[in-house]
Amino acid sequence: MGRSYDARMNTADACTRVREVIARNIKRRRKEVYLSQQALAEAIGANRTYLSDIETGNGNPSVDMLVKIALGLGVKLTDLIDGADETLLD
Repeated sequence: MGRSYDARMNTADACTRVREVIARNIKRRRKEVYLSQQALAEAIGANRTYLSDIETGNGNPSVDMLVKIALGLGVKLTDLIDGADETLLD
């Protein structure tokens, strides 16, 4: 039988795990394209400290911000959340 979502995981834990995956994906891609946090922040019209919060999993980016980040990094939006489902599965 396939894996299923863990019904015992509370929403806060699930959200934290997803934010951590998104954070890793953003930071990894930003470094792959040799952008500093400041350069990416300026390109997408964001504050560098907010971008830092997002990259450490402490920020809670809106969908609009994720779209801006994806565009700024030249990736699909789905690339930013790649791996998030696995964090929620048994």
